[in-house]
Amino acid sequence: MANLGKLELTIKNTVDQPAADPKTRIEVQRTDNSVVRQFKNLNLPLPGVLEIPAFPHESNLRCTVLSKRYRPFNTGFFTLSSAEPKRLELHALRNPKEWSAQFVAWKQLPEEFKPIQQVLDASEVKVIKGEKLGKFTEDKYDTAKTEKTVLAKTALLNLFAKLTVLPEPIGGRNPWFSFVDRVLAIDRERFYAQVNVEMGEVVRHIKDNLPKFNGYESATAGNHFDKLQETLPEFRIFKTKMFSVKTDDANGNLQLTLAPAKDAGGNDVLLLDADMDENGKMLKHLIDVFFIHPFNGGTHPFDIHEYLALAHRNHPRGYELV
Repeated sequence: MANLGKLELTIKNTVDQPAADPKTRIEVQRTDNSVVRQFKNLNLPLPGVLEIPAFPHESNLRCTVLSKRYRPFNTGFFTLSSAEPKRLELHALRNPKEWSAQFVAWKQLPEEFKPIQQVLDASEVKVIKGEKLGKFTEDKYDTAKTEKTVLAKTALLNLFAKLTVLPEPIGGRNPWFSFVDRVLAIDRERFYAQVNVEMGEVVRHIKDNLPKFNGYESATAGNHFDKLQETLPEFRIFKTKMFSVKTDDANGNLQLTLAPAKDAGGNDVLLLDADMDENGKMLKHLIDVFFIHPFNGGTHPFDIHEYLALAHRNHPRGYELV
């Protein structure tokens, strides 16, 4: 066919390595989604260029990439010339069902993980609607095997990474995780913890002065109450006193929900519900909460891994996807 152009398509994973996949299909589409050309049974990395109808016969084309081990994505629209190759480099997000987490052993965790090791050493942890882990350290940490616990462990490490790389914005020196005293419960989306009361003062100040704090917005706290109180019945939690803020990341946004409470001895304490979502934008988040999460079990921590890997490329996470 005349007017063929060459597309050099480089697909990488979120840690900037060539994406490998044994079964990939690429569809070349027009703006009306009609298919101009289809390439089947490809292996990633691609061994060469793709020959595609070029301008003036075709313009405003895009490629939709469908892989076994990665989520579907498209290249965005481009116009191809027969005079010289078009080069595109894109990142693919992993399909969580096709990957597993390989964790760094407790004793091999680097220095950056000392804060979470110290907190876990002082904690009695349970999986929300799952097993009671007790002190989640050493062998107990390394030998976690049930799917629910492994996903909760992954989410805990994701949240630690985000809470460590992100400093509280008033002083700007201390990471958010520095306020955590004890981790109480974990699941695939969140952890519950007892925190220093100073964290409440910082979050309240942000919430009351949002125009001064770029990157944060107000969030609803009350819808976190039922699960929090059910999981931690040993505390008397005051729903009307709860408050929350979240970061405005488009993906992988962090929400900090603070809950004043009394412990079993009648002492005033402050609890934290820390969670991360795939979608920071309200409409997409509501779709996730009401239409998707009830069927898929909630935010998958491997998706959060992908957003963290892109946003904080050189920050250790304590595990890798294999």
